[in-house]
Amino acid sequence: MAKTARNKVFTPSTEEKKAVFHNSLWYEIAFTFGVPVHDPTDYCQGEAINFSRMGHARVLYTFLETKTKNRSQDDVLAEDYGFPVESINLPSEDRIRLNKDLFHLTYARLRHTPATKPWPNSILSNSLEPCLKFMEYISNQRELFYSDEEFARWIDLIECLKSGREL
Repeated sequence: MAKTARNKVFTPSTEEKKAVFHNSLWYEIAFTFGVPVHDPTDYCQGEAINFSRMGHARVLYTFLETKTKNRSQDDVLAEDYGFPVESINLPSEDRIRLNKDLFHLTYARLRHTPATKPWPNSILSNSLEPCLKFMEYISNQRELFYSDEEFARWIDLIECLKSGREL
């Protein structure tokens, strides 16, 4: 990984961008929107799936919305790939949920009632369109893909997400 001097903005190399794209992006997208086969009557399975999906969604929000000048350490950002960054329309309460309730045990959780405790669908639904825009943008950068099979897998994921079919 490229070293940075104190207070210097991290700039990934072309090789790092390609490697992290290959290693992580399909995975983050598929595990945000995918639902594994499970027993819908098992609360624990459902909770584990929802928690996982929200964690991956949180990763994608930072990836898609953060400008490189605001990068935290060595975070991977959509702007690294030339994708224009813009804010995703997400209600402020949903942002608080992702930033406070997901990976922090806080007293603020007491604000929830049985009706407001379930994770809102808007967290996933509001990230779908920006994610698809990024994916379609990337599909024009064939040099990022190690093989035709990897590229076909990327296109299949785009088509599946557009169709509304479960992954």
